[in-house]
Amino acid sequence: KEHKVTLLSSPRDTKSDIPGYGTQKFNAAYAFNGPAGAIEAAEDLLDIEITHYAEVSFNDLANLVDAVGGVTVENESKIDNKKCDWDGNHYVIEEGTQHLSGGAALTFARNRDYPDGDFTRQKHQRMVIEAIANEVLNAPLTSIPGIIEAAIDCVVTDLDVMDIIGLAQNFANAD
Repeated sequence: KEHKVTLLSSPRDTKSDIPGYGTQKFNAAYAFNGPAGAIEAAEDLLDIEITHYAEVSFNDLANLVDAVGGVTVENESKIDNKKCDWDGNHYVIEEGTQHLSGGAALTFARNRDYPDGDFTRQKHQRMVIEAIANEVLNAPLTSIPGIIEAAIDCVVTDLDVMDIIGLAQNFANAD
């Protein structure tokens, strides 16, 4: 109704009451009951109704980033963390505005060696998802089939194709 999408990150260690399991870390809701468990835990925690969801596999995200031609992010501090290496390459991401390939974007989204722990990582994950959305909305029609193919591999959602097309049309002219 409001032409607005909200990306929210709940810290994975937030205590949450999970039916049948008692008080657990928030991310345990997904481990115990999949997307439905995570949705229920988020609704209870935040006192909101979640109408749709998209589950993003960050292991396959690199291909989607490459399909949209890379993403541009603002990096507040240099990232040089071998624990984030995942494809045999080591990605060093300098401070400042950076245009990232899929592999570098995954390192940017996975790194959590920050003084505030998981909060900066969550912010980076939202930045990558927002940058992908911006690239998709500005992509030429000829690149859409490749983008859709890459998205199918890393995104699971309860939205059907017509819902997604409607959302894309709805947000094409939004901020």
